[in-house]
Amino acid sequence: MLGQKDRSVKIAFLILNHRGPAQLVRLLTTLRSQLQDSPIVVHHDVFNNNEVSRALIESIDNVHLLTSENRVTWGDFSLVDVCSWSLRWMRENIEFDWIVLLSAQDYPIKPLANLADDLAKNGTEAVIGTAPISQLPLFKRMQLRRRYLYRYRLTPAAQPKWFPRRIQDVLHRITRVSILALNNLQPLIKIYRLDGSSYRIGWRASNTPFDRSWPCWYGSQWFALSRRALNYALDYMVDHPELANYYRGTLVPDESILATIINNAPNLRVANGEVTYTRWANSTISHPDIFQAEDFSVLAAAPQYFARKFDMDVDPNILDALDEFIGQAVGHKNGNEDAATASDHGS
Repeated sequence: MLGQKDRSVKIAFLILNHRGPAQLVRLLTTLRSQLQDSPIVVHHDVFNNNEVSRALIESIDNVHLLTSENRVTWGDFSLVDVCSWSLRWMRENIEFDWIVLLSAQDYPIKPLANLADDLAKNGTEAVIGTAPISQLPLFKRMQLRRRYLYRYRLTPAAQPKWFPRRIQDVLHRITRVSILALNNLQPLIKIYRLDGSSYRIGWRASNTPFDRSWPCWYGSQWFALSRRALNYALDYMVDHPELANYYRGTLVPDESILATIINNAPNLRVANGEVTYTRWANSTISHPDIFQAEDFSVLAAAPQYFARKFDMDVDPNILDALDEFIGQAVGHKNGNEDAATASDHGS
């Protein structure tokens, strides 16, 4: 299996997309140019009014397009559902040794030739940035306990939409202050609002899946898993349906359920690291920075193989700069290898 020298390690990619085809096609083309043998699967959310042609996507060699009948909503279990469904399809239909999860707003920031070796070094079977929530700083720990130790339901809108905007703004401020006080003064009921969604009211769970021997973990949604680690995670969810049922009532479960399963696995070697570089300059919003041309030096120096987010509608020049940077690096490496081969032949 991994680490054997008699065959190369095959990496597959699962790409989640909800936008139009332009940036997705560019990512697919770049991945294919660097890793010719890697299977790529795209899950496109058809509910976002952005049409993606199957013929266009699958015209790129060894690329498969999946769609589902379920809407994907950030912050609830629908994202876990569609990701798990896509991963099961990949396990049943394609061959791979490792799988890397990306979004269509990710992009390579260095050559990918050494990605497989770096993933599998030291016998690692999973690479994901995680930590038990009990070990995080106090404020973060409190936030995550509210996410994962309470069961939430949507509430009605805070006020009618036909209210004048000035009145709506005042009511929003009053609501925020009242919710903050309610959340901080008692431990039984919490009110939470995800970006762009309605308020949710949560009750402290009487029973949770977590204890000292099987703690709740928090981590990046973006990961790299060996086939063995992927099999373990998918099989665990099938064998323990109560875990998925519990997480369906939590908030942002995609940042905890897989991290919890993988890190509590008794026989998996997990590396706490990131395959994808993300920067959060504004801690008050739930979305990372969109990288632009002035961020090139930061990206070029990052140790990760990918970064997110990029947006061609905001700044396509950063992608051009990364393509040139990667092309130069590949050309330099090939030139050194050719020189070494010529030297060996001449000796």
